[in-house]
Amino acid sequence: MLKVLHVGWWTLEYRKIGGIPIHVETLMKYLHKHGCENVYFCGGRYNLLSKSVYLKKWTKPYTKIYELVNSPNIVCSYESTPTHIQCEPIEKLFNKVLEIEKPDVIHFHELESLTGSLLTIARLKNIPSIVGVHNYWYLCPQIELIDVNRQKCNDFLNGEKCVSCVVIPLNSRFGRIYGMYGGYFRNTFIGKIFEPIAIKLYKLVNKWYYPLFNTAEPEKKLPSSIFLRRRQLFVDELNKAQAIIFPSERVKEIYAEHQVTNKNSIVMHPININYLRIKPKDPSLHPKPGKIIFGYIGRIVKEKGVHVIVDAARMLENYKNRFRVLIFGGGDELYISEYISQSKEEIVKSNIEFKGRYSPGEIQKVLSSIDVAIVPSIWEDCAPIVLNELRLSKTPIIASRIGGIPEAVEHGVNGFLFEPGNAEELAHYMKYFIENPQEVSKFMERTNWSFDIDKYAEETIEIYKTAIAKLHGS
Repeated sequence: MLKVLHVGWWTLEYRKIGGIPIHVETLMKYLHKHGCENVYFCGGRYNLLSKSVYLKKWTKPYTKIYELVNSPNIVCSYESTPTHIQCEPIEKLFNKVLEIEKPDVIHFHELESLTGSLLTIARLKNIPSIVGVHNYWYLCPQIELIDVNRQKCNDFLNGEKCVSCVVIPLNSRFGRIYGMYGGYFRNTFIGKIFEPIAIKLYKLVNKWYYPLFNTAEPEKKLPSSIFLRRRQLFVDELNKAQAIIFPSERVKEIYAEHQVTNKNSIVMHPININYLRIKPKDPSLHPKPGKIIFGYIGRIVKEKGVHVIVDAARMLENYKNRFRVLIFGGGDELYISEYISQSKEEIVKSNIEFKGRYSPGEIQKVLSSIDVAIVPSIWEDCAPIVLNELRLSKTPIIASRIGGIPEAVEHGVNGFLFEPGNAEELAHYMKYFIENPQEVSKFMERTNWSFDIDKYAEETIEIYKTAIAKLHGS
């Protein structure tokens, strides 16, 4: 039996949103189904009653878990950046897990609450390592590879640009408190009762605390050498890994632009257990008579470009009785409130309705409520899972021509592509469906996409076996 040590950040019990934890746990479930033994070493909760960094061991049906409690690396904390490179308490506990479990292979999924030196430890111990890339964190501490001017960061100037860029701006004290709430309180009986209050409090904190205290220049700037060392470490270790799994060809290209040129680089789209909930929609039911329903599904943050939808809808004033826009999801409350408070009348006039968050079990209902989806990202979005959900449901897509998105949207076949941030071009394609509602069903009929999670697990096991054979010469 192949023993796989997975390395990541939190479990779905405590990190309830995000494609990465869903991908990781889906993979572990299916690897277990195919005969693998899983062990999961992950950054986890914060216990404010203890100052020590320690392991909490527990199990799920498909994996054994070693949860790192009170990680010194606070996710999204500027002052934690040096721990991205090396952190002795984390290294010590990781070595302990390696000694106990003796894995055949290590699959690194996320190191955001851990430390980069774990890659070095695995290599020096001659343990085959696979690195799953899900974003740009290995290149950029703030994940998106976007500079302070909200442009793609093509040259970090040996770390100088990182110093002047307001990177990972959350406060570590807030991170610990949130980590305690998410881990030790949220899932209790009392926590579930007070969840609505907690969400409102989070919105308030996000709206006022974040802009007042977190986007200002830090009191003590880190030297550029820290960011240079960080980049050098990850580029070096990624190139030495037995294999890298990228979520799209475009992400692979971007990493190559930054000297990550590992010959054993593989592109595999992320998996999600929620794919099993999604059934193809009946083209004859879309659109319903009256109005075309456009929809956005995902996090509401500036990088995702929701404001582009708002701008495009305003341009369609003459068609306001012939369409609606439904926006599903939550996110940056400051970004949301700025748009709602500054242009509430315009948003109402533009037929836009913010529907709020939805649970994974509601995905089919959400997909069925829209005729055409809009994916308006303005950053190099790696491989949004929502694209696969839309394709599985046969929903036509209007999306930005950026990142890994064009690999899922074929212009004129299952949707249209427009220039990122170009609201006028987005409005043009929205107008096309408004004026030609019969085209919705035709686009749906041309959308034929399926996904086999079992096959993904089998292919991943082959990657593990190949890595083991290459490293040990068998």
